[in-house]
Amino acid sequence: MNFIYSTFILPALFIIANLVTLFSKKLRDPIFQRNKILIKIKNLKTTKKSILIHAASMGEFEHIKPVINKINTDLDVNIFITFFSPSGYENVKSFPGVKEFFYLPYDFGWLWNKFYAAINCEVLLISKHDVWPNQMRIAKKRGIKTALINASLSASSSRQSFLAKAILGKAYRTFDKIFTISAEDDNRFKTTFSCTNTEISGDTKFDQVLIRKENSENLELLDPAWRKEKKILVFGSLWPQDAEHVLKNLPQLLQNNPDLKVLIIPHQPTEEIIKKLLVFSGELEYDFYSEKINPAGRALVIDKIGLLADMYKYADIAYVGGSFQQGIHNVLEPAIYKVPVIYGPVYKNSFEAISLNKAEGALVVHDASAFYEAVQKLLKNKKYCELIGEKAEQFALKNSGSTKRILNYIDSTLKKTKTTSD
Repeated sequence: MNFIYSTFILPALFIIANLVTLFSKKLRDPIFQRNKILIKIKNLKTTKKSILIHAASMGEFEHIKPVINKINTDLDVNIFITFFSPSGYENVKSFPGVKEFFYLPYDFGWLWNKFYAAINCEVLLISKHDVWPNQMRIAKKRGIKTALINASLSASSSRQSFLAKAILGKAYRTFDKIFTISAEDDNRFKTTFSCTNTEISGDTKFDQVLIRKENSENLELLDPAWRKEKKILVFGSLWPQDAEHVLKNLPQLLQNNPDLKVLIIPHQPTEEIIKKLLVFSGELEYDFYSEKINPAGRALVIDKIGLLADMYKYADIAYVGGSFQQGIHNVLEPAIYKVPVIYGPVYKNSFEAISLNKAEGALVVHDASAFYEAVQKLLKNKKYCELIGEKAEQFALKNSGSTKRILNYIDSTLKKTKTTSD
C-alpha cells in the first residue's frame, strides 16, 4: 500500500495542490511556503538535539502549549513546530521556547529525510490526529522516537474507513507510544489499527485551561462598575445558528431578572457576523467592547478576538457555542472557573462535552424555550447553580495531569537515546 501511496496518490495530491493555487488565493501562500521548505532549512545548522511537534491547526497548538512550556523549562533541546493549516502558521508567529515554525512538509520520504536531518530531530510528537505515512516511516528509519499525544478516534471518524486503515494503519503501529485521551479512544486504536503501544493519559487541554486561569487572575478586562453586584451570563463562541435559539428570549430574560447582564462573544467578531447574531435578539440595546461602555448597560458585545477564555472568569452562567450546528467549542474554559455550562444538542464531537454532561456539570438544551428555562432555574436556585458549577470545576481538575505523564516519557526517551549514543 505504501508503494501505491508514494508512487501514485502522493504525486497526484502534489500536482492538484499546486494547480489549486491558480484559483485559490487563500491556499496560495501555504503551498508556496511548502515549496520553499528546502530553502528555509538549507542554512539551518544545529548540533543540539531537537523535538519536532506537529499540530494540524491553531486549536491543536493551543492544547499542547503546556507540553511546550514544560519541555522548554525542563529539557535542553530545540523545539520546532509544524502546522498543516494556515490557522496555525499565520496566527502563531512566535512562542516562548520555540526555535522556528514551518508548514508541514509534503509527505515525500526524501524530503522528510532532509528535514529531520536539518533540525537534528530526536523526538517527534504529533498532536491529535494529523499523521502521515512517510512522516512516520522515515522517522522510524532514522531512529527518531515518536509519540501521538491527545490521541482521539471517534466512532464516526473517517479514519475508520477501509482506505484510511490501509494507508494509515502501519503509521499508527509505528508510534513508540500513543497517549489516548480516554478508554474508549484507547480501545478504538487497538481494534481499528491493531495498536499495542497505547496508554490512557487524558488531554493536555485540561492542563492548558488551568494554566490560563492562573495567568488571568490579575487581568482586568471588564470595568468593575459594569459588573458590580450583577449576575453575568456569557455567550461564548457564538454562531448565528446558536443565536437563533439562545438570543431569541434574551429581552424577556433580562426583563425578568433585573440583576442580570450578558456578554456576547462571537466565534468570529466581524461586523457581518455580529449583525447576523444580533438580529435574533429583537430591539435589545447593546454596547460594544471596542467603544465607550455604559456602566448601566445590560448587554455587551465583545468585538475583539482572543478574550473569550479569560472573560469566562466573570461568568455566573456560560453558554458554549457551536452546539446547534457546527460542533461545540471548548467547554473546559468556563468549567475551570466553577461555572455551570449550557450547550446545545450538537456536542458529540467533543469528548470533554460528553464527559462534562455525564459528570452533571453541564445542561444540554434543544431549543429556545429549554435554554430560557435552564437559565431561569440557575438564576433562581442559588444552591442548584453552585452545585452544577462545583461539578464542572471538579471535572476539569480531575482530568488534569496529562502533560506530566507525557514529559516523563519524553525525558526517559531522551536519556535512553543519550545512553545509547554514549
